[in-house]
Amino acid sequence: MKDSVVRGCLLQVLYERQDEGSIPFGHVEQAVPPPGGISRRDWLRAVAQLSEYRVIDWTPVQDKSEMGLLSGFAKINDLGIKVLEGGVALPIPDFHRREPTNQSSSAATSADRNDYAATADS
Repeated sequence: MKDSVVRGCLLQVLYERQDEGSIPFGHVEQAVPPPGGISRRDWLRAVAQLSEYRVIDWTPVQDKSEMGLLSGFAKINDLGIKVLEGGVALPIPDFHRREPTNQSSSAATSADRNDYAATADS
């Protein structure tokens, strides 16, 4: 499955659960499992990517196993909400913006990415 689709699914989950605050991901108790068809590795890579681009707020949990396992708590932030609601595009190539109803998705255009870059520079 394409990274952009996985990121879109993850962002949609966080959008739908935003009233819960930060929710667990990775190797912690009650972590949100990936939907069917998405591997745990891809799911956690999407968490890392969205955090890197500051679309979600991520609070890591120390890996006590010393195996480098990603664990922590995530919540969608204002930029993530704007991305999903169509206000701005995410500057990650091939990102699929999902409608809040989860009925359809569309790829962000290069014009959208340029609009985001102009907004981010202001």
